[in-house]
Amino acid sequence: MRMTARVALLAAAGVAAMFLGACGSDDPDPLDSATGPTVSVAVREDGGLTSVEVEAVGLEASAEYLALLHAGTCEAEGASAGRLGTLLSDGDGSASLTTSTVLVGAVGAPTDLTPGLLSDGDHVVRVVRVGGDEAACVAVP
Repeated sequence: MRMTARVALLAAAGVAAMFLGACGSDDPDPLDSATGPTVSVAVREDGGLTSVEVEAVGLEASAEYLALLHAGTCEAEGASAGRLGTLLSDGDGSASLTTSTVLVGAVGAPTDLTPGLLSDGDHVVRVVRVGGDEAACVAVP
């Protein structure tokens, strides 16, 4: 079962090879599990600056994950991608991240999250284990 959440987010231009490589998996549907992680995303606006909060439970304990923003859907992602940041799960497999920037392009140039970058088509947030498989994909309406 694919996990979705009601969220509003942004799309960031730029493709980084390390981001796209991190999303690969030998499993044709790594999210097809009733016991898999649950990820939620919230977007907050304050004074023209947008911050994104990513909360995850059910991750592997004491592990490192990347939170990636992609244009497109979980089934068919687009070329635009950016790194929201790193999630470090605790001993119970929970992690959270709050950021007001996204790293885009091959060099990971920081770009402020602003209301002007929000809601320009389908987007997803992918949570990917560093050196491993995708843990979750959350559709952004």
